[in-house]
Amino acid sequence: MDKTTDSFLTITGLWHLCMARWRWLVASVLFCLLIALNYLATTPFLYTRKAVVMVREETLGKSTTENNGAEFNDMGFVKQHSNVMNVIRHFTSLDVLIEVAHQLDSTLEGGYLVNKAVAIQSRLSANNDDPRSTIIDLTYRDRSTTEAERVLNAILQAYDERWLADK
Repeated sequence: MDKTTDSFLTITGLWHLCMARWRWLVASVLFCLLIALNYLATTPFLYTRKAVVMVREETLGKSTTENNGAEFNDMGFVKQHSNVMNVIRHFTSLDVLIEVAHQLDSTLEGGYLVNKAVAIQSRLSANNDDPRSTIIDLTYRDRSTTEAERVLNAILQAYDERWLADK
């Protein structure tokens, strides 16, 4: 019978292999450290600002069965009639964000305005963590904390103005 040799690398074998080529190992580590330091030096910090919005449910116009079924919402028997998802879509819609972009910089027109709105949309997130809750968390990421606060305030103001106009 032929004996087959296992080409299995042990820890001591790996140690001897690395020490035989120690110059390459040191050069590789230094090169990777330089790349990491360059990345950290050139990448801007992104700050996160949050706003919490509570959506008030309109009780007018609901049928008595919907009002009576409110007690069963907590048990999961009756589906909650909520417009929270509509409000989330409204916050992140391009129409509202174009209005926000124009409010932030009134000199923008046409394609530049749309590009600014798309940039705002890419940094904005709106979440409702609990399906039974009417609270929405708006989060915006930017290099400047003051700019992030300006954007969130402009979004909330645009939403309020549209909500009042719909009333």
